[in-house]
Amino acid sequence: MNRGCRLVLSVLENSDRIVTAQEIYDLLRKNEVRAPGLTTVYRALDSLCAMDRISVFNTGDGERRYSVANKSEHLHHIICNSCYLAIPIAHCSLVENAENTASSNGFEIESHVVEFYGKCSDCKELSDKDNSEANAREHISSPVLAGSSTR
Repeated sequence: MNRGCRLVLSVLENSDRIVTAQEIYDLLRKNEVRAPGLTTVYRALDSLCAMDRISVFNTGDGERRYSVANKSEHLHHIICNSCYLAIPIAHCSLVENAENTASSNGFEIESHVVEFYGKCSDCKELSDKDNSEANAREHISSPVLAGSSTR
């Protein structure tokens, strides 16, 4: 494994979030004296994917995100849409159900992707707080029609 792959893998191993190539590049530029360029980061990600050392996530924001692959088992994740915290799901009965259904219908599953997206507790708390403050500001700034009468 070349130096670029080792550096990129090290960033991913030390992250609890799924990260973009740009975020990996930025972290390497901040922490490495001889940081690889962005092109090298992309090449390293491609190589690590080909070696099944990392997983790729398409979160719908237009950028691919990456994390270290679990070699011992295939995992699904719960991913925060705000901070991209990725929590592995230890046991997924959905997969067992799909495999049983496929087997009983003579269907062979070749691959699958199951990821769940939402907000982690920290981001939900921030969002709830922001919404409460926005509602309070809206209430204060809206005119109150007290004692209005028709003429």
